[in-house]
Amino acid sequence: MSLPLRRSLDHTALLLGIPVLALSVFVAAVSLPASGAAVVCAASVVAHLALALRLSRPRLSFATVAACIGVLALTSGLFIVVPSVLTFPVALYAVTAHGSRLDGMAAAGVGVLGAVFGTWRFVTDASVRAEGLEPHAGFVLVTLLSVVAATWALGQRTRGDIARAKADEQRATERVSAAARDERTRIAIEMHDVVAHSLAVIVSQARGAQYTDRSDWQVPIDTLSTIERTGREALSEMRGILGLLRDGGRDGDLAPVPALGDLPELVTRFPSARLTVVGTPQPLSPARELAVYRAAQESLTNVLKHSGHGAAAEVTLTWAPARLVLEVTDDGDGVTTDDGAAGLGLSGMRYRVEALGGTAVAGPKRAGGFAVTVSLPTEEEDR
Repeated sequence: MSLPLRRSLDHTALLLGIPVLALSVFVAAVSLPASGAAVVCAASVVAHLALALRLSRPRLSFATVAACIGVLALTSGLFIVVPSVLTFPVALYAVTAHGSRLDGMAAAGVGVLGAVFGTWRFVTDASVRAEGLEPHAGFVLVTLLSVVAATWALGQRTRGDIARAKADEQRATERVSAAARDERTRIAIEMHDVVAHSLAVIVSQARGAQYTDRSDWQVPIDTLSTIERTGREALSEMRGILGLLRDGGRDGDLAPVPALGDLPELVTRFPSARLTVVGTPQPLSPARELAVYRAAQESLTNVLKHSGHGAAAEVTLTWAPARLVLEVTDDGDGVTTDDGAAGLGLSGMRYRVEALGGTAVAGPKRAGGFAVTVSLPTEEEDR
């Protein structure tokens, strides 16, 4: 027997069916002639074997069991006292619960017809009367129909429970998938911010070094130092980001998350940028500090990449009541746009800020240059 077939069998039904089958063989042997007993025993064995497929092949299992019970009924009116006849309601329940809705309705119809035929066979068979039994047709019919109705109703209830469980599982899977997509987006934005900013600073420093006075050896040394420091910081942050992709990373492997305290050092990497702080700083969550830092980083990186050589940038951090406003402006040519290659520039910044209940607006200024304005609540807002 192949492995898939073994897995498809209901071993519980097989084990529980052994004593029932043994009792059926005993009843057939003492109640029926040898030929009839052999047929009843053979049909009972097939019915119990078919019942082992009730979960994996409910339609086939029910059809086989129903045929076997039909054989029992045709063999003798005493079929109703053979214990293996109990395989029919079990198979009816299984096909109603695990088959299609049409399968359940068809099985119920077969059950009703079987109850009518079984009642007629039991009441009119001479062998029943020979055993001294005087069954009442109405009582027998109502009993058999009640068994069919109760079994079918129980199967329908189980079918509904299974459908609800599957729907809950599907919703849970969708929530996990959505969370995974959000996490991938967040990590992609982090990687874009780190890589784009670091490379822009390195390229800008290298370009500026080409036009310096060759007699001043301190300039290339300072430039190389800046490039080295930027590269080291980028590598450290990349290790932290990539650590999130490896079982969540270990605390010792993750680089510190940038915060507002790192903003002055960030601005110093851009010789043409200046930082101004207005108002009294307030406590801010790490997520909001990171969002503001990344917004400033993205805006200054775009100044280097898109606003023309020598463009000056102004970074203004304004602390208002319950709100922090970051504004980055430059006097370049005003053509700053999302980086088409990366696709995660200003759109990624908006994604991060809006997820925290803030707003991010970017666009060219009327007087020339480009402006990015980020507004964030300093505390979680009620929604």
